[in-house]
Amino acid sequence: MATINFYGLVYAIGSLLLIVIIHYFLRQQKQNTNLKYKLAIYLLLGTIIGTRLFYIIFYNPMYFINNPLRIFNIWQGGLSFHGGLLGVLLSSYLFSKKYNVNFLKLADILTLPFTFLLIFGKIANFINIESYGKITELPFCVTFKGIQGCRHPVQLYEAVKNIILLSVLTSLKKRNLRDGLITILFIFLYSITRLLLDIFREYNHTLFGIGIGQYLNLITIIISGLYLIKFLKKSY
Repeated sequence: MATINFYGLVYAIGSLLLIVIIHYFLRQQKQNTNLKYKLAIYLLLGTIIGTRLFYIIFYNPMYFINNPLRIFNIWQGGLSFHGGLLGVLLSSYLFSKKYNVNFLKLADILTLPFTFLLIFGKIANFINIESYGKITELPFCVTFKGIQGCRHPVQLYEAVKNIILLSVLTSLKKRNLRDGLITILFIFLYSITRLLLDIFREYNHTLFGIGIGQYLNLITIIISGLYLIKFLKKSY
């Protein structure tokens, strides 16, 4: 029950934070501020659908084929960051096209609260005993209920990493950067740091001995890296 409440709290905080930030953004862009509720719905649906679909497709497809009704039990975990990222980008892009909003500006304004919520998402993973680390003898290892051995609290490593990332992006946001650069930097930096931290993660779903998430990390590093090079070239 505590886990369900915590996930609900994360989504509730996320919804309120989105509405406040979107209201500020729309007013700044001289747009109808009542659109904030529509955009919040776009983003929440994009996040939920994206995170769940990616987990189902890339991490555990056979389980959900055999248990289709479990697809809707998102409070039990089983969400993918990469799917959430794609869902947020796609839903905000569709909204921008429909309501004539600058997509790159919108993406940048959403990056900081998205990073903020990822901190709590990792804490939720820790509470829900998801995405736990490999067995270790380090003094700060954690024993999870029902999981053999004392393990790296990699979820908390990720939470701390996201706090640092949020601080860096907040500092950069104060500078006069090109639209879209904050978003690209977030994806690139997040993917690299997660690729490194996932070395300590125990992946239940692997391909050729490498965790599925690591392949997704590499893909996002390559794509965001190419876009980052393109952005930087245009700056000179």
